Amino acid sequence: MKKKFKMPHAFVIIIAILVLVSLMTYVIPGGEYDRYKNDEGTTVVDPQSFHYVESSPVGPWEIPTYIVKALIQQVDIIVALLVISGGIEVVIQTNVFHAFCGKLAQACSGKQKFFIPVLLLLFSFIGITQASNKFVGFAPIGVMLAISLGYDAVVGIAITLIGIAIGFSAGTFGPTTAVAQTIAELPAYSGASMRVVAHVVLLVVSAIYIVGYAEKVRKDPTKSVVYGDSNVMKFDIVSNTFEIEKRHWPVMAAFVAGIVVMIFGCIKYGWSLSTTSIVFIWLALVAGLIYGYTPSQICEYFVKGSKNMVNSALLVGIGAAGITYDKWMKFMGKLFLIWVLISVVLMMVCQVIGYA
Repeated sequence: MKKKFKMPHAFVIIIAILVLVSLMTYVIPGGEYDRYKNDEGTTVVDPQSFHYVESSPVGPWEIPTYIVKALIQQVDIIVALLVISGGIEVVIQTNVFHAFCGKLAQACSGKQKFFIPVLLLLFSFIGITQASNKFVGFAPIGVMLAISLGYDAVVGIAITLIGIAIGFSAGTFGPTTAVAQTIAELPAYSGASMRVVAHVVLLVVSAIYIVGYAEKVRKDPTKSVVYGDSNVMKFDIVSNTFEIEKRHWPVMAAFVAGIVVMIFGCIKYGWSLSTTSIVFIWLALVAGLIYGYTPSQICEYFVKGSKNMVNSALLVGIGAAGITYDKWMKFMGKLFLIWVLISVVLMMVCQVIGYA
């Protein structure tokens, strides 16, 4: 009997790619194009100027060194994700999300599928100004919401991260778009109309894709790509019927206030990920004390949340809900290819109509 193929761990895939790329540095010669300023004063590439330059091969034995260097360079992101996850875990332990998600599930019975496009739209707007790495720590909340509506953990992750990815990737009016265009010596936010089209198309296609998968899972849980996976985050809405307590309202208010402060700081003052993570330290402290936790309990739950994020912090990915890379790609693979196809078509249209 043949052994069923099992997707390797994400770290194995990454290292394999690094080894392949390293070996290719010995095979593919180095080369570059010359650049010059055109009549409009913009620096462009001369397509006829390609020439070979001296290669600088990188040996596979150097990979561990570069991995450590890369982790050191990204230490601000890694630490920030650990802090954000720790802060959110303190709030989760108050059962405020359990209670509100349970009530939402009751109120939305029979109307679940309409919430996916709405939430996707909301997160896509957030993604216009913020990258998805600032919201990886929100994965457990998305999972709770999705499962309370009868879906699986993948839907919760998809609503949050794909929504933000749409807004950020389309780059409609994001600050990174202006920076990139400035570097490319283009007018800031030029070509916005085409990016709006891209945003809308990606949003509609993604919503249809996610709703289709979500409804299939709701009707038959065995269709879930994470069905039977004990490592995936669980949220039992039947046994966990938490009532909304009086203490939950100020805790929820503190959480919402923290998110508002974070988004305002990012938009108004350009806060980095490490700066926004400070908000979650305060959030953990305020929410924990409001609910009546002792300082030791707050620290205990904070550490628990940070531990849960270690895998995601190293990958800066989707492990926050316990979803392995192969399971995620089983869901996301087709949608990713659709995104690529849409992007290619839109770029071809721009070329044909001479849209700059």
